[in-house]
Amino acid sequence: MRSDMTKIIQMGIVLCVLAAGCEKNPAGPKTETEPELNGYSRIIVYAYDEKGEPFEGLNIGMSRKIGENHWEGSSRDDRVIDKQGMAVYDSLAAGDYCIRNQGHEERYVLGALITYVTLEENETETVTFNYPLTITLDVMVKWLNGEPAAGLRIRTIPETFYSKQTGEDGRVIFENVPVVDYQFLIIGYIRQRYVEVTTWHFPLQIINGEIQPITVYVNNNPPEIHINSPQNNDINNGADIQFIGKGFDFEDGDIADSSLVWSSRIDGYLGTGESITVERLSPGNHTIILTGTDSFDNSAADSITVNVSFYSKDTYFPIPHDISWTYQYSTDEITVTDAIGNTESWAINRLRASTEGPSSRRTVMNYIVTRNGESKNCEYSVTDDYSFEGGDIYVTGTTERLTIYEGPFMDDEPEETIDIVTTYSPLYLFIAGHDDLDTGETYSSDVTAESTMSYYHIERGTSTITDSRVISTTYEVGTPVTIETALGPFETVPLTARTGDTERTWHLSRGIGIVQYDFELSGTPVTAVLSDTNILELGQKRGGHKDGYKASVMFNLSSEPDTPERMQELCGVFRCLCPQ
Repeated sequence: MRSDMTKIIQMGIVLCVLAAGCEKNPAGPKTETEPELNGYSRIIVYAYDEKGEPFEGLNIGMSRKIGENHWEGSSRDDRVIDKQGMAVYDSLAAGDYCIRNQGHEERYVLGALITYVTLEENETETVTFNYPLTITLDVMVKWLNGEPAAGLRIRTIPETFYSKQTGEDGRVIFENVPVVDYQFLIIGYIRQRYVEVTTWHFPLQIINGEIQPITVYVNNNPPEIHINSPQNNDINNGADIQFIGKGFDFEDGDIADSSLVWSSRIDGYLGTGESITVERLSPGNHTIILTGTDSFDNSAADSITVNVSFYSKDTYFPIPHDISWTYQYSTDEITVTDAIGNTESWAINRLRASTEGPSSRRTVMNYIVTRNGESKNCEYSVTDDYSFEGGDIYVTGTTERLTIYEGPFMDDEPEETIDIVTTYSPLYLFIAGHDDLDTGETYSSDVTAESTMSYYHIERGTSTITDSRVISTTYEVGTPVTIETALGPFETVPLTARTGDTERTWHLSRGIGIVQYDFELSGTPVTAVLSDTNILELGQKRGGHKDGYKASVMFNLSSEPDTPERMQELCGVFRCLCPQ
């Protein structure tokens, strides 16, 4: 038994010696810098801080190139620099790799250190990251289109040196500056205009040991555009109008005439250049826009409002700005009998028409109503809005208001009021060929008038009425006639309109408008003759004086007093009495 045990022990010792011999490397211990002899390679990364000490704790990332401009990496490829200042990537296949720092867990690491490595099989490459104390910044300043921004001064934030000026190539060099991420303050005068731009932060990049230039793009400023003439809210009575403006660009200087474009929101394109003259704008409230474009295709604009009224010495129906016409009736008093036999007299005090805006005309008639010895002041107004299309004039809408006051004064409390707003579809043709009325010419207009009436009574409150009716009107141009007025004689062309049983005649004079208006009320002719107007200041002065004849007129109303029907009927009468 002892002999058998001894043999077993001896055999175990021999096996242990053999096993130990198999673990030993006959070629000696393998060093850290030797490649693996299996077709794979390794990258050893060394990192040192600003003091030259191992940069323990610095995070390192790696990515491998797998296609054109395509790199792939993951968190499995992250390493951390150890106490010896080293990190190792083992078992790497041959190829192109990018090694970069990825920050530090305990301190802020400024700048991006990047190194590209190409590995062959069974090869070891070393990458060393040394954080410098100072660096040299190569800064290129460009406009957004890529052109160099020469002659600007640039200052670093945090500040390092005094500002430096960019050269013709837009470059400026800052030497021996601290290793930080920078902003840049770009300042200076460009064509006598002060420019100040603060950029975003620019992280430093050191690739393969080379500090990468920094390119700073300066926003190209849009031009400054200004309209010098005419002034905003200018009034124009249809005469030629000159527009003067200016465009200046920080980078280009004065904007070229071809890049300054004038336009109107009514008439569209007007022309190009610093100064243009437009023969005539359409009547209306024009927004005039001057748009300037610089060489970077940046645009800016300035705008004004120009109110253009309709005036021409050749037109038979001018509507210039701030013009009025006063008329005198052939009768002082109108006697009215209502549906229940009440009689009242109307004494007309004033009849005056005036332009309202660039394309409307308003007539106001004031009169005193006397019934049973009690007098009340009344006012009726009617405003027609016009549209000018070609040589024709259309009425687009009509607004009326009739107010009867409790007493004989305008500041008395309103007792009754009616407001009527009417629109026409299609537009209501008024004058066909406003500057060329031929004797014997006839034309017609058929429209649908939609009206909304709001009636107020001091005791009964407010009510609303709507109405729709078809209006068919025929017009005839008569033989020219001379009309004698308080202002002297005027050569006129009569234009007669017939709507149902109603007949009205306007005696129109070139450059003046309505000189006389004829209307028949209850079988009695009623005439309103021009007695005063400031439109003569735009044309030829006239003298002379002629008193109009006087007559009394009587007519009946079909509606009862203090009703909206009566107020509506009265508006119909007054509308016919007004030279609109």
